[in-house]
Amino acid sequence: MKKPLVLIGTRYNILPLIEIAEATNYQVIGILDRFYVGQKYEGIDVIGSDLDLLDPTNQKMQDLISTAEFFVCTYFPGYTNTDNPNENTLFLRLQRINIVKQAGCRLANLIHPRAEISKYAEVGNNILALLNAYVEPKAIVGNFCTLMQGVGIGHHSVIGENCSFSGDGGVAGSVIMGKNVYVGVNVRILNTMEKNVSIGDNVIIGPGLIVMKDIPPDTIVYPNGKMVPNREFDPKKYEGNGIFPSYQRLTS
Repeated sequence: MKKPLVLIGTRYNILPLIEIAEATNYQVIGILDRFYVGQKYEGIDVIGSDLDLLDPTNQKMQDLISTAEFFVCTYFPGYTNTDNPNENTLFLRLQRINIVKQAGCRLANLIHPRAEISKYAEVGNNILALLNAYVEPKAIVGNFCTLMQGVGIGHHSVIGENCSFSGDGGVAGSVIMGKNVYVGVNVRILNTMEKNVSIGDNVIIGPGLIVMKDIPPDTIVYPNGKMVPNREFDPKKYEGNGIFPSYQRLTS
């Protein structure tokens, strides 16, 4: 019998997630998304708002929390969310991560049958790993991370919470990465002979780069290698459960 799965948020190219769910003993029973309530997305009903998970008077949502598993699938490319131009999709994703934490939702992993996760690796919850992604022994991948097609995480690397890797590329062994990092397509993060490479929190790395030096927190790295401050991220405002101390504040 398949396990019921609720997707939190919609995203461009959601079908690979649905296919993985179907192939790994899940049945997607609905989507929660504040922007599309009452509509269908890729044939799946949007059965409510993600905000409703924090409403203790909403019995439908409380029943879902008790019976289903959840997966936050909002994409994090670091760009403006087209549904709400005033809200960056990173922040929207962070909001939804905090919602499922506060609501006590059980979180699913969506790992493609042809992805390879070493039994000696440690992976968290709400992990998306697409076709040919792999995690080597002794690597650690934190909660809410995304590994697109062909992404590799080398041995003894540590990847923080909510990091997203676009297709191909990845990190070599013993790379240390903070949280809320977006890695563009075909980026390779390698260590040098002298030292291991460290990537700080809240970093966006443009496509096609070979990274062989530390990147400080709150940095954007352009495809030409130029580093500039990431001024869009305000960790005091957006991190931690303090974003949503109550359902009343959420809806005010």
